Amino acid sequence: MFFHYDGIVDDLRDLERSGQAMHVSAMDQINWWFAKRFLHPDIISEYDYIFIWDEDIGVEHFDAGRYLSIIKEEELEISQPALDPKNAVVHHLLTLRDSTSKVHSNDLIHGWGLDDLLGYCVKGNRTQHVGIVDQEYVAHHAVLTLGSSPKIRMMSQMEVSKRRRFLLFCFLPTIILVSGAFLLGSVIIATDYKERLSGQIAINATKNAGAKVCQAQCRPDDGEALPRGIVSRISELDMRSLRGPLIREKKRGTSTNLLAIAAGIKQKESVNKIVTKFLSSDFVIMLFHYDGMVDDWRDLEWSSQAIHVSAMDQTKWWFAKRFLHPDIISEYDYIFIWDEDIGVEHFDVGKYLSIIKEEELEISQPALDPNNSVVHHLLTLRDSTSKVHRRIHRRLGVRKCDGNITGPPCSGWVEIMVPVFSKAAWRCAWLMIQNDLIHGWGLDELLGYCVKGNRTQNIGIVDQEYVAHHAVPTLGGSPKDQTNPHVPDQAAQNMTLPNSIPQAPSVSTQDMERDERGDGIKPYKTMNVGLIHIS
Repeated sequence: MFFHYDGIVDDLRDLERSGQAMHVSAMDQINWWFAKRFLHPDIISEYDYIFIWDEDIGVEHFDAGRYLSIIKEEELEISQPALDPKNAVVHHLLTLRDSTSKVHSNDLIHGWGLDDLLGYCVKGNRTQHVGIVDQEYVAHHAVLTLGSSPKIRMMSQMEVSKRRRFLLFCFLPTIILVSGAFLLGSVIIATDYKERLSGQIAINATKNAGAKVCQAQCRPDDGEALPRGIVSRISELDMRSLRGPLIREKKRGTSTNLLAIAAGIKQKESVNKIVTKFLSSDFVIMLFHYDGMVDDWRDLEWSSQAIHVSAMDQTKWWFAKRFLHPDIISEYDYIFIWDEDIGVEHFDVGKYLSIIKEEELEISQPALDPNNSVVHHLLTLRDSTSKVHRRIHRRLGVRKCDGNITGPPCSGWVEIMVPVFSKAAWRCAWLMIQNDLIHGWGLDELLGYCVKGNRTQNIGIVDQEYVAHHAVPTLGGSPKDQTNPHVPDQAAQNMTLPNSIPQAPSVSTQDMERDERGDGIKPYKTMNVGLIHIS
């Protein structure tokens, strides 16, 4: 997986394995910004080791296979290859290669501040399970991140040492005087303190006992080794500059939402029209490039503000399962996961958001224009006499939609090409997306489990704001190659949940998560043992 901070992706396409890699592009972001958002532990849980590397590393003396053997043999939970002392810019002496050893212990891994805390994340003794591998070493060329000026760099170890000595000599007399005053004052108040201390011992013992019980019960399972207050479970997709503030400032009093589109270069004009509509309503934009062509989008004004994810010949739901984890997009009220072949001439996203909030729709879609759309399901057709409809009353083949049927395809259903999820509904729906799901057909009939109890009320079609469906075949295939949308994907067929219920029960996402993790999430099909990330 490559993290592209300069927005240039296609220039790597001449590399032999570029087509097998995943590419994530966000302008001027560094590797830890990408890692927090696209390397969620649930997604990469299949991989034994995760290598998160900078781009300026020389690997002439490095063998990945031998390196893996060594860290397994030495039981290293966190490690790095040693730095070649003859061909590396070194900031910390502990990372230098010791040519007389295979591994030497160390509790420091690069990350500027983060590195000092990584010892909490190993089993027991950080001095045993964090180390530097000397046998397999690399060169650090110290290429400046994001093309920064040479003036913006980290101080060398010698510079740090000189600055510390200077500060020590300047402030040493002051420190001595303050210490003397403190000792004199402590003698005066010591007697009074001892008298009060005995009265507090019993009270503090009771409080501490209660605090220990609370701490044991409330601390998260996967962060139990971390100090209180340091766990950061969620994130967002807002870009940040190297100086800290948000690149995209939020409007006061408005909520942020997310639009994700699976896009190919042939539908560039259509996607541009869609995105332009959404940008005016404070949306974060993410494009899933299934054809590997990213740079040809750079001439669009909004392209540098969008996040681009590229993986060859993958569909929308493959991307969504791996790059839209609910913890990462939990800040966004609504998630639009749309196809690329949608006409938005009669669609206003601001009005649409107002309607679904007013109608309390957890899952919705805009209705389809009957005069300019390829329609597969009559329930999705626009009713020009209403603002929102939730069901139809007519015969569909041998099945009659009447008041006795409260499930798909008569009510409580949206088509999978333009769904809109609340963040609560998406957390549930994400858990149901199977690893081998392709087009998503069949999943739509199960979405009723992900609304608050009643699918007949909390799922609906918005007629007032409608779109056109042009039915361009996915992944640029010819119309002859179109798969029958009425036949569910094999992954959806394999699900054992009933596909219609009178009243869809509210399912605990924690329970669903336990079931989902039992099968395991298969994140990235092109990797085997480890996952290497280079930014």
